[in-house]
Amino acid sequence: MEHRGANYLAIGDSLTTGVGASKPGGFVSIYRQYASGALQAPVRTLLVARSGLTAAQIYRLVYQQPIASISKANFITITGGGNDLIQSVQYGRQPYSIEKLEGAIKNAIYWMTQLVLYITEMKQKQVIPYKIIVFNSYNPLESVPFIDQYIKSFNRGIQSLTRFPHVQVVDVYQAFKGRNHYVLSQDAFHPNNKGYRIMADAAAKKGYQLN
Repeated sequence: MEHRGANYLAIGDSLTTGVGASKPGGFVSIYRQYASGALQAPVRTLLVARSGLTAAQIYRLVYQQPIASISKANFITITGGGNDLIQSVQYGRQPYSIEKLEGAIKNAIYWMTQLVLYITEMKQKQVIPYKIIVFNSYNPLESVPFIDQYIKSFNRGIQSLTRFPHVQVVDVYQAFKGRNHYVLSQDAFHPNNKGYRIMADAAAKKGYQLN
């Protein structure tokens, strides 16, 4: 790997595309630079992400990709689920509908699980070393106290993904907690440059050892 470099597959929603940052690439470009430095080799990046996607839509987007894009990836990062939660809050028949939130969380966890399962099944057919890093969700609505318990519920589902081989979870919730004024952009939802660097730093702490 030191000679040929590595492949990085970045999967997700607007957090992966870098919405909110004034610098292009968000956490993805920073993480790629970190990985390249750690490996002392080039790291090629493939972005499979679109802003506004729900977890189910992210799954379908990945499912439509050539198998080689998954099977050859050494590093895989995943963001998702945030749009499911936000849409249930914004578009429910009643403001902050409990039923909508609980349904959105269940659905998001299901599709995030299906995504990781699909990737894992694709990787089982290869001998290429890899790791999957999944980001949990921060709470952009800290001013709405009861929302926090649902973010935590979603994050427990994300944490359970570590039961799959090669999967690690980055705790963005804790990294951002109480710091929204510092880590979020002007839209008060997406990270700013500082927020994305914190995400990349947290992912980098998982190391670059592959198996």
